[in-house]
Amino acid sequence: MRQQIWLAWTGYGGGVRVARWNGGAWRDVGRESLEKVIAVQGTTAMRELSLAVDSKGRAWVLRLAHQQAGPELALARWDVDGWTAVPPASGLPEKPARAWSASMILQRDAPLVAWSQADPTDNHHLYVSTWAAGDVWTLQLSDLHLVEGVSNVMDVKLAAGEDRSFFVSWDEPGKDKRNTRMAQAYACAPGETPASPPTSIVERDTWPTTVDEAARRIVAQLDDKSRSWCGLPRKTS
Repeated sequence: MRQQIWLAWTGYGGGVRVARWNGGAWRDVGRESLEKVIAVQGTTAMRELSLAVDSKGRAWVLRLAHQQAGPELALARWDVDGWTAVPPASGLPEKPARAWSASMILQRDAPLVAWSQADPTDNHHLYVSTWAAGDVWTLQLSDLHLVEGVSNVMDVKLAAGEDRSFFVSWDEPGKDKRNTRMAQAYACAPGETPASPPTSIVERDTWPTTVDEAARRIVAQLDDKSRSWCGLPRKTS
């Protein structure tokens, strides 16, 4: 397998193609069976694909698929003779499964998936899950975000660390700036406890409820030059 290069890409209409370089030419990998899997899972909703190949030659493809409620994780595996759908990872059962960004790597030949998922407060938080023995998913991180109040986790990426640790990065806009975060995740040592994420609030609850309140907020954000153009007094310290 070390002599081969794998490539995945999205095609017209939300389809997915996978090809393998065998040293002399590109060979299509199970196009017909992959198309059947996509027909069931749904066409690709966003152009985010993750492709990983394990030591046994099995390829895994993660993407976001169109569903009625919004984009959802879709995972397929190549087992030498065809593609099969794999039940995707999921967050907390009481929350919707709409995903807006996703990434996958392999650790010890098992998929590790990270994704941004919208919750009932209209915020997007980070989830990470690994494919464990018995073909079940085990959550590693749940509901993670670092901006207090209105937070939206976007552009999720993964990288492997030593042993079973991993690195995860994401962009998280705050009130007036966009922060790029990166964290190393590992199992808690004896005596350690994981920290809880900051409190979230619904973005629409921060909107002004009257025209006067909206005007006051706009004026408060103006600099002195803009205030002079509007005939307003300068800010006082």
